[in-house]
Amino acid sequence: MIYVFCGLPSPHAMFVSRLGIDILRERFGDYHYIVANTLDQLRDGLAQRGERHALLYFDVPDDKICQSIVKHGVPTVLIVEPVEQAVLYSMQARSLSLLEALRFVSQSASALFPIASSETIVPLRLGTHAAELETLISRISLSLGFSLTTQNIQNILALYGQAGGAKATPLAEIIDERIEHAVEARSSASKLTKADRELISVAASNYDPLMSGEAVQRITWPVAMCLSGEKPHHGINGPVDMTGPARAMSFGPYMHLPSGNWRADVTFSVDKNFSGNKIVVDVLADGKIAALGKSPLPASGSFTVHLEFEVTRPHMPVEVRTFIGEGAIEGEFELVDVTLVRLDP
Repeated sequence: MIYVFCGLPSPHAMFVSRLGIDILRERFGDYHYIVANTLDQLRDGLAQRGERHALLYFDVPDDKICQSIVKHGVPTVLIVEPVEQAVLYSMQARSLSLLEALRFVSQSASALFPIASSETIVPLRLGTHAAELETLISRISLSLGFSLTTQNIQNILALYGQAGGAKATPLAEIIDERIEHAVEARSSASKLTKADRELISVAASNYDPLMSGEAVQRITWPVAMCLSGEKPHHGINGPVDMTGPARAMSFGPYMHLPSGNWRADVTFSVDKNFSGNKIVVDVLADGKIAALGKSPLPASGSFTVHLEFEVTRPHMPVEVRTFIGEGAIEGEFELVDVTLVRLDP
């Protein structure tokens, strides 16, 4: 039998997956541990499994892995923790910048959506029903389709110093003690700038619902996450001088979306473009140009381009790019808003 543990890259997911190892070892003795986000990794892991029970862990799974798990009813524990905590933990545990962590967590949430939206998989949230470690152990084992004896549970609790009538340690404290970077991740929130906290807040409003299985209808990517076409390609901050050759005005933000049909609503403004120009906007998805639009650029005003496209590989980043199609001797261009609208019912 294969048992799946998955979730955003977060302290809770790390802890529950390690607790899952202890549960399987206690219940079955010998077992095989597989970490696989791709089909090739999964095949390699299964080839080494033999006849043993296996624990499979992933956080950015290939779409076909998700589809197979849901289709065949593989026992699955989906650990759900707020996007904010996953972002902060990824920054500490993987030494990522804020933007890199936001992209990584959006990748994980998008890839896990088929599992999160499955009617047969109940998400596991710590801190609401699991006030004690013993409660969590029982809940996990039942989610996997088997029960543990009282002695099994006591043996597992002993691994955490909680057996034999010992005073129960709050689960949050156990996680802090057992998971490296958990404490630093939580405390790092106070060190962020106001602008950084706002970026995380927007990302949370966009991607937290996905982990609850909600097919989000609108996702907004803050313009500050996009990059200026002007070297050294810093984040966008206000209007950009159009003077110069035909070139990219903005690109990025390399965030991710669940599989499905989408529409990018790209709003921009232009001013003092007296000589005229052309605007080109495209969307890169699944590693290729998925949609493209061109239009004459008026002297001034605000405009929105609507581009429809499909995502079939949620682990690949999505990029929205804007270009001026001709050289300019004057004018200002400003990217105002990038909103993604789900077209699927």
